[in-house]
Amino acid sequence: MPQLDVVTYLSQYVWLLLGMLLILVYVGSGMIIRLIIASKLRVSLSGESSTDNKPTSSYSSTLRKLFL
Repeated sequence: MPQLDVVTYLSQYVWLLLGMLLILVYVGSGMIIRLIIASKLRVSLSGESSTDNKPTSSYSSTLRKLFL
């Protein structure tokens, strides 16, 4: 009987580790998707602001780059 208790004790940790790994993959993939979207948005915003030659547009594009 003590051997069965050790097996159930270890299986609880295995399920706990699997659950933590699943949560880590979920959060990590969400962060990667956010980084990809942010980089695409940053590229599109910098592409639009590069056509304007006014100082106000360069100031606003600098602010966009700082806060994105």
